[in-house]
Amino acid sequence: MPLIEWNSSLSIGVAALDADHRKLAELINHLHDEHEANRGAQVIRRVMEGFREHLATHLEREEALMAKAGAADLAEHRASHAMARARFDEMAAALREDEDFAGEVLEYMKAWLINHIVCQDLKLREVFQAKGLCDVKLEDMPDAGAWQRLAARLDRFRVGTRITLLALIPVALLAMQIINLLNTGLADIRAKDNLIATVNIGVRASSLVHELQKERGGSALFLGSKGTQFSAELASQRTATDTASAGFRQSLAGNPSPQLRETLKAAETALAGLADLRRAVDGQTSPPAQMVGNYTAMVDTLIGQIEVVTRAATEADVTRDLGAYVNFIKSKERAGRERAVGAAGFAAGQFTPELYQNFVGLIAEQRAFDDAFAAGIDPAFAKTVRDKVHGEAVDKVAEMRKAALSSIGTGTTAGIKAPDWFSAQTARIDLLKNAEDEMAAKMTRQVAAERDAGASTLVNLVVISVIAIITIALFAIALKSSLAPPLLRLTQVMRTLAEGNRTMGVPSTAARDEIGEIARAVQFFKEKLIAAEYLGKDGWTENKARIAAFVRKQQAIEQFNGRVHGFLTSLAAASNELLASSETMSVTATQTIQRSGEVNQASDLTRDRVQTAAAATEELSASINEIASQVSRTAEASKAAADDANRTNAMVSSLADAAQRIGEVVNLITDIASQTNLLALNATIEAARAGEAGKGFAVVAGEVKNLANQTARATDEITRQISAIQSEANTSANAMSAIVQRIGEIDSIAAMVAAAVEEQSAATAEISRSMQEVSSATVEVGQSINEVSQAAGQTGDAALAVKDASSELSGQAESLKQEVSSFLDEMSDRKAG
Repeated sequence: MPLIEWNSSLSIGVAALDADHRKLAELINHLHDEHEANRGAQVIRRVMEGFREHLATHLEREEALMAKAGAADLAEHRASHAMARARFDEMAAALREDEDFAGEVLEYMKAWLINHIVCQDLKLREVFQAKGLCDVKLEDMPDAGAWQRLAARLDRFRVGTRITLLALIPVALLAMQIINLLNTGLADIRAKDNLIATVNIGVRASSLVHELQKERGGSALFLGSKGTQFSAELASQRTATDTASAGFRQSLAGNPSPQLRETLKAAETALAGLADLRRAVDGQTSPPAQMVGNYTAMVDTLIGQIEVVTRAATEADVTRDLGAYVNFIKSKERAGRERAVGAAGFAAGQFTPELYQNFVGLIAEQRAFDDAFAAGIDPAFAKTVRDKVHGEAVDKVAEMRKAALSSIGTGTTAGIKAPDWFSAQTARIDLLKNAEDEMAAKMTRQVAAERDAGASTLVNLVVISVIAIITIALFAIALKSSLAPPLLRLTQVMRTLAEGNRTMGVPSTAARDEIGEIARAVQFFKEKLIAAEYLGKDGWTENKARIAAFVRKQQAIEQFNGRVHGFLTSLAAASNELLASSETMSVTATQTIQRSGEVNQASDLTRDRVQTAAAATEELSASINEIASQVSRTAEASKAAADDANRTNAMVSSLADAAQRIGEVVNLITDIASQTNLLALNATIEAARAGEAGKGFAVVAGEVKNLANQTARATDEITRQISAIQSEANTSANAMSAIVQRIGEIDSIAAMVAAAVEEQSAATAEISRSMQEVSSATVEVGQSINEVSQAAGQTGDAALAVKDASSELSGQAESLKQEVSSFLDEMSDRKAG
């Protein structure tokens, strides 16, 4: 897998720079592959050199383009480029010293190239575009879709503002819908209120028509009786009519529709003539037919207004019911006319043809209006009306109708009184009025129910809409609270991380939405950042430790160089001193041998003299005179022997001192050999650390070590020989002391012999015994002197060996000095390279 993957987002817009960046990435990937495959230090160094060469070319090209574009931060880029060149030069040198450093170099190269492109060169894209230096076509750049471009325009708004705008759109639509529903609903409610008012006008007009019908019938009776009948009932009826008229006028005044009130002015005008009509009836100045016609015209006007009210309704079912209601009123009006016409006929006792024809026509019209009513009303309600309009009054009117219809042939009304007809027809009309009132109440309830249902629906819709708006608002607030604050907190955390604070916790990592994913990504980034900083610090510490170790190594090499040169100089001087000492030992050994010969000769002379003294002692008994001369000669010989013994003792002491000095020199050589051996061991260790470059130095160090070991063995042998010489010298000194003592005793004996001849016999025996002991001691001294002579010879041989070894050691020290100097010079040259 490549270490760096190139993609179009890294394009600067300048083909040459993009090609340079891709080439640098390829070289880094190539170096990574070679390092992973363990291709060797030479391959890695060659790739590194290619990277450095291409980097230098790229940086020069980039600086030239920046200068051409007039980039404001050109100086900063140049400083950064110079630092990069120096850093990669250092890394190339580090790779020459240690190829294991390639991993760290690769990581730095990757980080540097990404930082160079993303954090530096991508910022130059706008500068190059502004100066027309970009030669990468726009189609080569990634193109966003229309929605992406639209979404990009929204980034000028904060997330909370976008959520608020998103919530305002449905809220505004819902508010508009609520307003529309309110307008429609309120208009419908107003229409229903107008319809109720309209129905109420119709009901009040119908009530007024009913009362006018009754007043018309009463007035007909009153006029037919010439004012003798029905005056009290007529007065009561007029009161009822006035009450109904007041209710009608009140309904007109309370109607909210100005157009309808304008339309119903005809009814008010018609009612205005009611007072004149009544005065005419009271004054008996109006003929019955004219009076009935006037009342009928007024009733027709009111019924016509009811029809106008019916046409004002807009709902189909209400319009249908109102149409049936009008037909029913018209039928009832015809019943009222029938009552008046019948009352006139029954009052006259017969029906004239004209009156009869009018009576029959009214019955027919009632049936036609009843059929129209039945056809326009709900069948169930039509049955309800039929059930209400039946009974004795209806049956009685039917019987009276038969009498009236048959009167045209019989010429008589079968004795039916006009009041009876009027009462029976009135009872039937009252039943019709009850049915009419039931119908009006039904329509009012229906319209009111529809109005209430519409109002309830409107309220429900408004409430639902308001709840929806509140829900959307609350959801928007909750959404904004769940998005904006966490995003702001994450932004603050990332800003804090960018500022260097790594201890701040990342919120919302447990969230299950995209915010949680972002938070977990930020947490992952934080952990990686901390790890990278730790590794960077650790690497820096390690590199610093390496540098410090390298410096210490160089210092140690320099110190070692000084110590080795000093030691080798000291070794050469010690070798020269050892050579001089060995020569001195050789001379001393020669002198020791010479002195030993002299001591041996003196010992032989002493032995001879002792033997002479012994012979003289033996001859003492022969001649006493001869004793004095022998004693004298003995004294002289003893004196000479004492002198010779003292000289011999002095020479033996000198020999011991010389042996002691030789031992000190040998110890010095031993110390030098030990230091040489230790130095050779250290040199061997340093040569092993130096690897291939220290192999020659290791060979020299081994030879020095072997030579030091040989020197140590030789000095040990010399030490043993010197110790033997010192022991023998001490023995000889003790023997010579004994000889001196014995010679002193000889002197004493000679004096005793000279002083007391009488003790000659005892003294002679004592002298003989002493002479024997002196002779034995002299023999031992001779043997010791011979041993000293032999030891001195061995010392001379050892001194010659030490001399030869010292010469060899001096030559090897000089060779070691040259090898160490060559090795240190080579290490210094490698460091400089």
